[in-house]
Amino acid sequence: MFQILLLSAVTVAVQGDTVCYQELNDACYTNQPPWGNTEQRPFSILPDTPENVNTNFYLDTRSQKGLEVYFDDMNSLGSFNPNSMTRFIVHGYTDRANVAWMVDMSDALLAKENANVIRVGWFGGSGQVNYMSAAVDTQIVGTTAGIFIQNLMSKYGMSPDKFHCIGHSLGAHTCGYVGNTAPIGRITGLDPAGPYFTGTGSDVQLDSGDASFVDVIHSDAETLLSNGFVGLGIAEQSGNVDFWPNDGRQQPGCDQNALSTVIGLDGVASGARDFVACNHQRAVSFFTESINSPCFFESYPCLSYSQFEDGRCLECDGTGCPRMGFNAIDSESQINNDRVHTYLSTKAASPFCEYMSYIGIRLGTNSKSIDGSLYVTVYGDDAVTEQEQIGGSGTEFKLQPGGYYSDLVYYDYNPGPINYVKVLWDKQELNVGKDYITVDYVSLFVGAEQKTLTFCGDTSIQMKELTRYTIPLC
Repeated sequence: MFQILLLSAVTVAVQGDTVCYQELNDACYTNQPPWGNTEQRPFSILPDTPENVNTNFYLDTRSQKGLEVYFDDMNSLGSFNPNSMTRFIVHGYTDRANVAWMVDMSDALLAKENANVIRVGWFGGSGQVNYMSAAVDTQIVGTTAGIFIQNLMSKYGMSPDKFHCIGHSLGAHTCGYVGNTAPIGRITGLDPAGPYFTGTGSDVQLDSGDASFVDVIHSDAETLLSNGFVGLGIAEQSGNVDFWPNDGRQQPGCDQNALSTVIGLDGVASGARDFVACNHQRAVSFFTESINSPCFFESYPCLSYSQFEDGRCLECDGTGCPRMGFNAIDSESQINNDRVHTYLSTKAASPFCEYMSYIGIRLGTNSKSIDGSLYVTVYGDDAVTEQEQIGGSGTEFKLQPGGYYSDLVYYDYNPGPINYVKVLWDKQELNVGKDYITVDYVSLFVGAEQKTLTFCGDTSIQMKELTRYTIPLC
């Protein structure tokens, strides 16, 4: 039976399992598959009214911050500059438009460029106890923001490539709905939400078809209930390029245990969200840092994280390696129509970006046979790196004459043009002064520069334990 409801003088048409909202250009929504009544979405929930979701927009520019603007009033735009990039930032569950991370990201963007930054708030939807209802309400937010973009294009003649939507968690999928409403140049998904979106398909979840270019950072994609952990992010490919820092799961510095859990899909247990939010929020931190960082968060296309850790996926093509975060758009020409998975490592605390190198040491054929560990320090024009143990802390090799030992290592800072390396070794058992190694050469693949440096050893030098020996460039 067809029924007309009047809410605040706005016509809402409800028919069966569909609801339409006149103020959103008669946009209609359903709770039928794939939106509901599926294994992934077992409940039949329709989006709430736009009035209750209460989508708000706050414009930040270099000359004016925090101005509330309205999607249907082009006279409210204050210092909006149609010639500049317009970047929307959309939050997720329980957040608001003035949450610290959104303000910090906006400030970073404005420090980078003279942009229009529009913070999108929807606490009427995101603040609900029922997570599933909040997830469904993202459609209302996305449509509203999409109409805003349509109106801006109509008033100013702006092109789609002037618009970029950056969304965290539920906000990432919201950006997908923005792109379904208006053509936009780019979407950045920051750990798109997993619960109620995993396995739903491209109509429901963020997908590479939602903008000209879609880049995604996964930071909390641990499979639900796997190994006692709950991932709040989605573990599926979601963009043209998906970045998986630290395999996109457990982030360094976010130590957790089996108490990390969500109690039911209709809400989050008290205190649990804060406990698990470190991994989920880390994608935001990565992106914000990347805006103005001199380190570019280079990543490496690979079939799996284990292959990346083994050093099997370090070389990129001639156009360079995809850069995670703000500069990911530089990778658009590299990726073309492919959908790419890329991997990288980060530090446990800010600044998160690291410089990757792959180090190999070839011992001389006149070395002794010893059970020992190897260490390398890199010396450049700008800095000296920390000493790194080949194989990681506690690794001991059977050092053999002519043996080759290698490892993927990370440095906190860029040493600049590299002049030489220093090698040190030690062993666990008592040293009676007779053991030594010799080094034929050291190879160093510099990820950021995509080049290999070779340092020539002198096999006539018998290197004593716990002593650093200089190995110069060949």
